[in-house]
Amino acid sequence: AYVTQDCHRATALKYLGDFRPETVESAMKDVLRLREYWNGDFTPLTPPSDSKEVCIAYCLHLPEEDRGVALVFRREEAPETYILKIPGVDPEKAYALVLCDEDLTQTETTLSGRLLAEGFPVTIHRAPGSLAVFYRSLRS
Repeated sequence: AYVTQDCHRATALKYLGDFRPETVESAMKDVLRLREYWNGDFTPLTPPSDSKEVCIAYCLHLPEEDRGVALVFRREEAPETYILKIPGVDPEKAYALVLCDEDLTQTETTLSGRLLAEGFPVTIHRAPGSLAVFYRSLRS
């Protein structure tokens, strides 16, 4: 006997667990927000690892616009705080940052390019968890 596509989809719904449509909508907004950065420079900020004790991070930088996003992923046994160093920033400029966690809580701040390049602490409370750090130069 053949199973129709629609019937198969209905059966597959039981594997979604606590599925909430608003979560999908939120995730899609997040994906669309990040989409433009994939046209920029990709820089891994951590070495490849499958250890549960480390954070993994990478940066997507748009050099012609002097802005980008750094994504930090905390694994199950990694420390809460990670020192984030963003490559490609101008140490003589100031940068506006928007830090966005998994709950889409946003924190805004301004930091010098020198501090961004040398490293500043970011905290991810959940394990596993993640943080997106959007940055753009404040042109003088």
